[in-house]
Amino acid sequence: MRILSLLIILLISYIPTYAIEYTHSDGSHITVTIPLWISDIAQKTVEVKIKELLPSENSIFLIPTTVPNLTLESEYIDTKDWEHTIKVRKIYANNKVSSLLINTYEYTGGAHGSSARIGMVIDNTSGKILSLEDFYDTEKLVKRLAPIWQKQIRSNLERSLEKKLTADEKDWIRDGTSDIQQYQSFVITPTLLIIYGQQYQHNAYAYGMQTLIYPRAKLTDIAK
Repeated sequence: MRILSLLIILLISYIPTYAIEYTHSDGSHITVTIPLWISDIAQKTVEVKIKELLPSENSIFLIPTTVPNLTLESEYIDTKDWEHTIKVRKIYANNKVSSLLINTYEYTGGAHGSSARIGMVIDNTSGKILSLEDFYDTEKLVKRLAPIWQKQIRSNLERSLEKKLTADEKDWIRDGTSDIQQYQSFVITPTLLIIYGQQYQHNAYAYGMQTLIYPRAKLTDIAK
């Protein structure tokens, strides 16, 4: 079952897409990739979401500095290496809903960039972004999934680090899986519920982001 699920997710990568590239007013290079073959209603919802994720048109890259007894001056920040990438992937769609994953990466200087994964399930009729509350009793959902995800993350990190986790690291994982809002980046397929964790939600930047893939057949008793 797990092998089949992973195969489905890998095949998703080959769904045709189209890309838009441009340079923002702050000098950053922006690339937006959107999948073909999603409903017009879902497309409109995605476009609104992408606009929310793009840098503000009021971004300031000339930072004013005040010098005593002198007029206002500006210090220029070199933005040629700045980058903002948004990639939308279609995970699943039928006539009722579209399950999409938005991967973002932004680099505006510093040691490393910042990434995020935004799972969206869109109602194809209304364009509404659905939440887990639309599918499940969320209090029971968290109680069921939290210990499973915690165990999985601990196992992943201990294997990666080749050592047992500290009490603080275990607390970090527990705190990152205890609230329903930490599960709201999700998608569904006919058989799977996929939850996308974020940077720093469960562990340090260097150890990446965690994903929970869980069979929907095991959640039928708490489904709405």
